[in-house]
Amino acid sequence: MTTFVASSAWRWLWLLLVAKLLLAIAVPPFGDEVFYWQEGRHLAAGYSDLPPLTAWLVRAGCALLGDNRLGLRIGFVLCGFATILLLLHWAVRRGIDPAKVLPHALALPLLVLAGQLATPDAPLTLAFVAAAVALDHALDTGRWRHWCWFAAALALAWLTHWRAAMLYPVGLLLIAISPRARVAAGGMRFWGAQLVGLAGLLPTLWFNLGHDWVGFRFQAVERHVWQFDAMSLLQPLEQAATVGVLLYPLLLWAMWRAWQRRREPGCDVIAAMAVAIAGVYFCVGLFADAERTRFHWPLPAYLPLLLVLPGLVPSDAARWRLRWRRWALASGALLALALGALLVSLDQADDRWPPGGDRRIGEPFLGWGVAADETLLQLAAQPADTVLVADNFLFAAQLEFALQGARPVYVLDHPRNRKHGRQPQLAIWGRDEAALRALGVARMLLVVEENALYAADTLPFYRRLCRDFGHVRLLHDRALFGTAKRFVWLELRPGAEHACRPPPLGLLDAPVAGQRVRAGEGFSLSGWVLREPQGIDGFEVRVDGQRDPVLSASYGTGAEYVRSTWPDLSDPHWPNVGFFHHRAGAELAPGRHRIEVLARADGIWRRIALREIVVE
Repeated sequence: MTTFVASSAWRWLWLLLVAKLLLAIAVPPFGDEVFYWQEGRHLAAGYSDLPPLTAWLVRAGCALLGDNRLGLRIGFVLCGFATILLLLHWAVRRGIDPAKVLPHALALPLLVLAGQLATPDAPLTLAFVAAAVALDHALDTGRWRHWCWFAAALALAWLTHWRAAMLYPVGLLLIAISPRARVAAGGMRFWGAQLVGLAGLLPTLWFNLGHDWVGFRFQAVERHVWQFDAMSLLQPLEQAATVGVLLYPLLLWAMWRAWQRRREPGCDVIAAMAVAIAGVYFCVGLFADAERTRFHWPLPAYLPLLLVLPGLVPSDAARWRLRWRRWALASGALLALALGALLVSLDQADDRWPPGGDRRIGEPFLGWGVAADETLLQLAAQPADTVLVADNFLFAAQLEFALQGARPVYVLDHPRNRKHGRQPQLAIWGRDEAALRALGVARMLLVVEENALYAADTLPFYRRLCRDFGHVRLLHDRALFGTAKRFVWLELRPGAEHACRPPPLGLLDAPVAGQRVRAGEGFSLSGWVLREPQGIDGFEVRVDGQRDPVLSASYGTGAEYVRSTWPDLSDPHWPNVGFFHHRAGAELAPGRHRIEVLARADGIWRRIALREIVVE
């Protein structure tokens, strides 16, 4: 350890820690993070989505630093930093210069950015590395303290996530390939450590026994389709893009070299951890949930390989190998910097973010602060006894975090709640729709994140509100980032005289975003707008912020094709809810122009679409 402490690597480590703390402050809260913050405000032995440690870490950080971004993430940043320290300690113990390991660690984006978001990955990865280091020590020395360290790492993993089960294929493979592991498996200390490690599962088991195994059913059954997906065979390409196109082949090479030396002390643990985790995750990924991100799952497989990488390309190797390693390390570090810059840019996003890119990239981070500020304004205009309601659990968590927990936020039944395994948790807290109805309140302010619904489900959602609550009145609408994030504020009054006045809905079919148009030729403007049951009060098209009288008069054409989505439409203008104009914008000068379509309802103008075109 002395070599490690005295090495010049410390200056880079301190710089990295400062950068990670600044990044934690700069990045807007991610949706899941603030739900874990909510869980931290309701401390328990477990939750419907996860074991308890993530919520406990968030609660500890916020108790120390306050309910802000740094308080939310400080525990996870430290977990990510501690993972790097553990790897360097492992290198020193195996006689490897940590100064040679550190550049490879800094070239692995998932490791550099570990803990930047308050998610279970950082403590889980720390637990995996701690278990590997402790087990390597224990197999060498056989001392009780090393086996206790190993047991604590196992318990930490089980307290963090159900994916802790991945350590057991590692153990089985290690026993199969390592003579010293087979010797240890015949002793009491090995099995004693296993039993103590399983104690970390007890809080989660206790919670699930009392709640019909909701956590287990979500993670093992409901979340996954368990059907083969041929596209999942492309997982290696996904990993290459995540890790770095040049670094990934080096990691695979390191995995192969570790496997060749699998009977050597140290290399046995490295080979077992890398091969078992990468292999099992690949096989599971062929059948598991492909809709949500999983690129981060195999990270613990790559981390022990960082100890092998320095020996793959010695200083006297062929020139092309040295160049490959330099370019691989540089590309990985640049990818980490680019991802960090992307995260920081989220805090400065506007309607043009990201330039020329896919706005869905930042969707889980964007717009919550604007929505919370507008919600405060709307609440101030309502009676004091108005109850605040959000349409889905992520939005509710973001609102409550922005409001610093000053008032409870209830949540409607929503597909997103069930899809992410949070509906049972809302019921446990008494924040779901059933609890809302049991309150018997006279007035509610409902805030809707409309983009959380599939487009075809939007009209049925508003119909359901009108059916179940009676009085639904549009108060305000806000579209951000074009229309990538749309929020709607509605007044609900159960039992009041039936008055269903939801917002207009529509779609701009043409022009498409970024369409290139020849000067003087114009473009086709087409789409539809409707509103049940009243119809819209006005229609307007703006070009570069200015109302275009000709295009604004184009509303009222037939749009029978809309009934292929909703066969039972009741807009009074039906079927003339479309708009069309041939050769629109023929007079526009060369350059970029913004086409905005709006509809008016109850005196409120609502942005239906915002597109940017290029006239050449």
